[in-house]
This record gives sequence, structure tokens and C-alpha cells, in this order.
Amino acid sequence: MTRYAVQCMVTTYDMKIVMVEASSIENACVKGLAKAQSAEGEWENLETYGNVFVDGIVKDPSTDPLADLCDSQLDIPVRYSEDGIGRDWS
Repeated sequence: MTRYAVQCMVTTYDMKIVMVEASSIENACVKGLAKAQSAEGEWENLETYGNVFVDGIVKDPSTDPLADLCDSQLDIPVRYSEDGIGRDWS
């Protein structure tokens, strides 16, 4: 059998509600994103996780699989990737 190092990821959800004044919804989005990324206020963890998906995979990893994943990865089948939400749709 072949050894593989499989890097799996999950999106965690945190939120920050910010108040902005704006002339349009688009302007409110721009201002809201900027304000949320500032040091003002605290992020709250919703303890909700997204779907687990494969973000990287290497064949025959060395003793440093993280370096291997950074250097040369195999193509991930779409159905297991973030786009496929980690599911086998076949």
C-alpha cells in the first residue's frame, strides 16, 4: 500500500457585529468589512463548523509532511475539495 499525507481543513465561524452609517448597501459592506477587521470590538466564536474537506495531499510523505504539502501536492479530486464540500457525490 502507498502512504499518503492528507491535509484536511474545516472552516470555523466567528462573528463580529459592527455598526456603520452608509449611503448604500454596498458602501455599508465596505465599511463593515473594514471596521470588522479593525481592532475595535471582539470576535465571538459561534462553535459552528463547516464541512471538512481535503486541502492538500502528497504521496509518500517524508518525516515533514507539512513541508511536503507546501512543496508538491497531488491534484485533489473536486468531490473531496472545498468546492465539492468534502463529499463523494458519485
